[in-house]
Amino acid sequence: MGGYGPDAGRGGFAWKLALAALSVAIGFTAALAIRAVIFLVTACTHLLWETLPQAVGLPCPALVICTLGGLCIGLWTKRFGGALQPLSSVMAAVRERSGYRAQNVPASGVGFALPRALRFPSETRKEVGAPAAVICHTN
Repeated sequence: MGGYGPDAGRGGFAWKLALAALSVAIGFTAALAIRAVIFLVTACTHLLWETLPQAVGLPCPALVICTLGGLCIGLWTKRFGGALQPLSSVMAAVRERSGYRAQNVPASGVGFALPRALRFPSETRKEVGAPAAVICHTN
């Protein structure tokens, strides 16, 4: 019949099975990469909020870590670019150009991971909005 699509002269079931296997392999690889990033972010959070302040003896780790973290993120973004864009601007670009091409993906990845590594650990996360003096007093 000379039609188009996956069944057009490619073996039907075998083609669909190969496509499904490729999809599973790509999904598994992406999941492993995401899991690795999450593991690294969690390890950095533990290092910054628990191990390092105890080893150095910081009296107010929240103030020091947040200040240095903001400085690091700002310098990284200024030097390498890759600032994340709001979803609304990304969607506007998709509508306008029928697609979106990210600029400097590795820098964007680091820019995405840095704030998450610098986040408060779960036991003090409820105090994120509090002034630094209150956080210093409770730690």
